Amino acid sequence: MYIAGCGQDKPTAVAVTAVPLTATAMPIPSTTPLPVTVSSAAQELPTATPTLHSIAKEIDTYLDSLVETDSFTGAVLVARDNQIILSEGYGFSNRDQNIPNTASVR
Repeated sequence: MYIAGCGQDKPTAVAVTAVPLTATAMPIPSTTPLPVTVSSAAQELPTATPTLHSIAKEIDTYLDSLVETDSFTGAVLVARDNQIILSEGYGFSNRDQNIPNTASVR
């Protein structure tokens, strides 16, 4: 997978072999530990492989958060196996004139 972006007047490209998708579970406060038993059938279940759509959504959400804090502005292209999964502009290409970035900004 390749993630390419252009921002801050510097084109960048990063080769990514895997996009880690994590979910963090918050512990439930308890004064007494609860016993947990995992059946052998549950231990054999395969982990779900994230879809390209879910990967694109997570990257988009992350980049939106960077734009909100003025940490990123630019155009991003994410592709996997020669298939574009995200092509989007973030922030402004010209803040003075409020011109937004697009996927095709140069």
